[in-house]
Amino acid sequence: MRTFIRLALVVLLIAAHVPANADCVGEDVDAVIVLDENEFIVKGKNKATYRRHRIVKINTEAGRKYGQVAVSENRYVKCTHISGKILDADGNLIRKLKKNEIRKIPYFPEYVLYQDTKYQAFELKASAFPYLVEYTYEQEYESLFFWPSWFPQADVPVLQSTYTVVGHDKIDYQTHAVGLIEPPVMEKASERKWQLTHIKPRARERSMPPEDRIQMGLFFAPGAFKIDKSPGSFASWDAVAKWYGMLADGRYDLPPVAVQKVRELVSEASSDRQKVEILYRYLQDHTRYVAIELGIGAWQPYSAEWVFKNKYGDCKDLSTFMVAMLKACGISAYPTLIGTRDRGVLIRDFPSNQFNHCITFVPLQRDTLWLECTADLIAAGELPSSDEGCDVLVIKENAGEIVRTPESTSGDNCQISTIKGHLTTLGKLTFSGQLSGTGNIATRLRHSLRDNKGEDRKRYLGRKLGRYLPVLDLATYEIDHLLQDFDQPLEVRVSGTSEKFGSRSAKRLFVNPNILNRVRPGSVPRAKERQFSVYHSYPYMYIDSLSVDIPKGYVLETAPEPVEITTPFGFFKTTSHFSDGALHYTRIFRLDEKQIPRSDYDAYVSFMKNIVKNDQSPYVFVAETKR
Repeated sequence: MRTFIRLALVVLLIAAHVPANADCVGEDVDAVIVLDENEFIVKGKNKATYRRHRIVKINTEAGRKYGQVAVSENRYVKCTHISGKILDADGNLIRKLKKNEIRKIPYFPEYVLYQDTKYQAFELKASAFPYLVEYTYEQEYESLFFWPSWFPQADVPVLQSTYTVVGHDKIDYQTHAVGLIEPPVMEKASERKWQLTHIKPRARERSMPPEDRIQMGLFFAPGAFKIDKSPGSFASWDAVAKWYGMLADGRYDLPPVAVQKVRELVSEASSDRQKVEILYRYLQDHTRYVAIELGIGAWQPYSAEWVFKNKYGDCKDLSTFMVAMLKACGISAYPTLIGTRDRGVLIRDFPSNQFNHCITFVPLQRDTLWLECTADLIAAGELPSSDEGCDVLVIKENAGEIVRTPESTSGDNCQISTIKGHLTTLGKLTFSGQLSGTGNIATRLRHSLRDNKGEDRKRYLGRKLGRYLPVLDLATYEIDHLLQDFDQPLEVRVSGTSEKFGSRSAKRLFVNPNILNRVRPGSVPRAKERQFSVYHSYPYMYIDSLSVDIPKGYVLETAPEPVEITTPFGFFKTTSHFSDGALHYTRIFRLDEKQIPRSDYDAYVSFMKNIVKNDQSPYVFVAETKR
């Protein structure tokens, strides 16, 4: 009866279009989350029940995804109840969810060897719009380490969202609000409830920073928690570090045969840095990344001895092995917990479960090295873009330290191309040249080239080179430093032909010398105003040079003006000259800041538009008139 009355009120609420503003509810949106109720019932220091109840009005085909639900589970969080139903717009029952419609799906099956994390997934949909879906699920928690957050905002309007903590007086816990200056709270003796109504959809912009994807939320962290028999605390970052240190205690010892191997490897090294480089390369060559996430094993690393014997492990296992190898040759190193940059930034003043990865910190006397132990195509000391500029927790002997990982520069992530060619009167280009890449650019290219072999590799290179070279035939290619010498630039030498590099019109030839890199019009933000900064994965630089012989008898008629633009966040320059029957062209595009602040947005848009205009401007050659 209570559910029927509540649903009737919801139907009346929709029918009355409350609130009146059409941007919050109505038929002009794909879906409306009418009611979102979240309840976390604390039953003890390590036990709780989480209930979620939702009613969603679905108006369009695109809105059907809001009837698709996935409930996660692991060793400590079990889904114990799922129910659902579909109703028409008037609240009449169409049908209920059946048990055989609930599917169990593993989490990341392609990366994980053994795991207990999975989903229970189902979909509620009707054939005629609009319709309502209502579902409820419950999860039993055996550790408050996984306390679920509250995200009242969605990509569609939300009429009402609540989060209730029942039994909050039984434990100590902290909260951290995002986008909620003073979250509205209603309290009873043992109950605390937060409620928001008439919530507008979250703002979405292209290339927005990861941390801005969550614009409204409330995070929870218990003062103390326990996973299996391992007690821990979120009282401070030191406490978190001590908990992880306890989990890893005794797991950094290598067997004598491994210690002997390590010392043999570094016996001729002339410095500690060289020792690190040698052992990191050994790790890359003799282990592989495989996740084994069963129970506390998702947080507790396997021992260095285990990794040495089995030659695989996940991020924390491989970091443990790396720390142990360095320890065996007298070098101090520390495992480091990190929330990768694609997840946002660490909330420094809120010790809690914010990490999803582990790397290694090596503070040498004259240098500091960071090691990404799951990466096999980068040099020691380099980090992938997802690890750059992150606040991380270094796990030291008796404490933790929040440190920021370094960020690469545009000069670190650089691609240089030098192409020479010969153009015919029919527009066919015969060319040869070289590409050289460093940093994140080289890493991405190395992965693609390694994953594509034989004819697939040739086709991949053909697609990469042929983006602006129509009808490309890649004749030859050679690659240096693909699977070794990662401290050296990746080099690719190519030769081939492009049938339609130059376009003809009467007695003119039109040539665009930007063979490899152009800023496309679609890359320029269209919004007049920006709510968030513009985010790129990393800064970069492209330097492209082309020298092409123009058919005999043709002279340069018109050419784009040389450009040089300097801004706080980037640089662009082109130079060219036509001499001895050849066009010589150079283009430099440098993005120095990976995050462009709102204050520079107008300048950034102007900068990108000028580059697009220049990149699209052709050089025009005309056949000389015979006298």
